[in-house]
Amino acid sequence: ISKIDRKDVALIMYQRGLGLLDMALCFDTEGETPEHVKAQKMQEKMARSREHVNSRIIDITDILAPPIRSCDTAPARPPPPRPSTLPPNQSTRTDLPPSYSEVMHTDNRERGQRTAVNPQGQGSAGAAVNPQGQGSAGAAVNPQGQ
Repeated sequence: ISKIDRKDVALIMYQRGLGLLDMALCFDTEGETPEHVKAQKMQEKMARSREHVNSRIIDITDILAPPIRSCDTAPARPPPPRPSTLPPNQSTRTDLPPSYSEVMHTDNRERGQRTAVNPQGQGSAGAAVNPQGQGSAGAAVNPQGQ
């Protein structure tokens, strides 16, 4: 008789058997009748069989997929970050959005103008308004109207 060494198939069969044992162990066997006493003894045997099947499942699983063991040595540490060659006002990380001051500095520089608001809080981006409420887009007007 030849021995078939199919641990994967054996694992599946043991798992099916474990499920059936679990279902059988769920039946209520309380009572004093001879049938109840016989069922209780069978459940005791099934509980022992379940322990053996469960240990066999663990053994086969360890053979098919050995547990990962931790190494005694720690992994190598990555090197420390190098100092940046960028000016201090520029972010070294490209995955972060620019800061508010970077955006405002770039925005004003690209437009070549500044945004001014009069004391009454009126005005808009790119336009300056004098105290008399007059102004023009793209031009700064001082409080004297010039």
